[in-house]
Amino acid sequence: AGGFMMTGAQVALLDGMLRQLEGHVLDYVGLSYGAVKTQTTNCTLFCARATILTDGSNSLCIQLVGDRFLRRMVRLLVSTAIQLVFEEAAENGMKDIIIQKDRKLAAI
Repeated sequence: AGGFMMTGAQVALLDGMLRQLEGHVLDYVGLSYGAVKTQTTNCTLFCARATILTDGSNSLCIQLVGDRFLRRMVRLLVSTAIQLVFEEAAENGMKDIIIQKDRKLAAI
């Protein structure tokens, strides 16, 4: 099958990072791809969670519900958060990257 495995502590850290984004109007320009063609890059995530499915697949489930999403924003948000977990970053690491609005800080 391939892929990678996350420990329970890593999933908890990922979930904590994502939950810190909930309910805040944040400028996600640093997690967008290419030229932004909208008047604003502000988005609000109403739900941002990470869990392991209990269906026997041991799959990681990321749930993101927001008022809008920028081009490739979800892909960059998830890959950056997972990268931060494996780097053992602080729980506020994801929010800090978003606040800095620097695309170079996001994962590839």
